[in-house]
Amino acid sequence: MASSKGMAMKKSIKQKKEISDAPILIRAYGEFWNPDLVDWKKSWELLGLYTKRQIVNVYEQRGIYVLYDDYVPVYVGKADRQSIGYRLQLHRESQSRGPRWDRFSWFGLKGINKNGRLGILTGKVHARTPEIISTLEALLILVVDPRMNARKEKLKNAVKIYQSDSGRPLLPIEQELKTIQRKLDRALVSSRHKS
Repeated sequence: MASSKGMAMKKSIKQKKEISDAPILIRAYGEFWNPDLVDWKKSWELLGLYTKRQIVNVYEQRGIYVLYDDYVPVYVGKADRQSIGYRLQLHRESQSRGPRWDRFSWFGLKGINKNGRLGILTGKVHARTPEIISTLEALLILVVDPRMNARKEKLKNAVKIYQSDSGRPLLPIEQELKTIQRKLDRALVSSRHKS
């Protein structure tokens, strides 16, 4: 009896290992991009930094996106029939959702080719259960950032794309400094008007 319990435990450990080692369906992603750095008038452009100097346009990416207000998730959407760029543009123009978010993250199914362009997404994705479970877990940990999860999730086999401002690559710290400067400028103007 004890040996069958031990075998069941080994099988359970092996199943956990299989799920955690499963590949992730996400091929490229960007986190906490600033919508103020996107030129929304230039349609079909959502620029990111793929390598140190190579810009990629991820406007036509498909997958999911998250809208944040002060780094707190306020909306999650999918982009399957329409691109992530188009969906974000619709939210930006929306009266109800437009001004209520100041950051966005996106998680795409299209990879990035060697030439720095989005790959092609075939009509059907055949994923095994462990891949789906691993992808869902990774996305939830990244978006929700639960305090009891000891590890920070990484999207295996996915390329992280950093936001670019009008074709000029920005380092993440530069993005933050620009955001802080904009907020300080707005607060200063607001306080002057109240005086």
